[in-house]
Order: sequence, then C-alpha cells, then structure tokens
Amino acid sequence: MPQWEIILQGRVQGVGFRYLARKHALRLGLRGYVRNHPDGSVRIVADAEDGLMDVYCELLRRGNVFSRVDTLNTELIDKPKEYKDFEII
Repeated sequence: MPQWEIILQGRVQGVGFRYLARKHALRLGLRGYVRNHPDGSVRIVADAEDGLMDVYCELLRRGNVFSRVDTLNTELIDKPKEYKDFEII
C-alpha cells in the first residue's frame, strides 16, 4: 500500500488538530502517525490508496473550528515503514 507524508501549515498546533487527524485516520482505516514539528507545522505519515488519501486530505483541510490549514503538501514515501495503528507522537 502506498505511504504518504503530509505536511500541514497554518494554525495546526494547540488546537486539537492531531486528535482530529487521528480520529479521521482511524475512521478511514489508515495506519501511521501524526506529530507536531518545532516550526509550527504538523507532519503525518499515512498508508492509503490514492482515492482514500484524497478523502483524508479534504477532511484535514476542513480542520476544526479552532484550526486553519494554510498549506497541505503530500508526497509519496519511497521506503515506507509498516505501522499497525495510527498514533499521535
């Protein structure tokens, strides 16, 4: 299964965004993780087919009432790791 790296920038830290990202990932059956970065961005690594990744990214763009996604960049990962769940790191 393809593995993707997603980098989100905007108001995505301190607003419950990682929990939202995990909730959507679990509902869609994705595996991987979400973590905050020191520069204020959020990084997600997720296993998903192209169509499912599109749905996930749209849900992330919507965010929640406290967040604002200014940019969302996705990239296919060449050497994927295997994950058993979707974790918040």
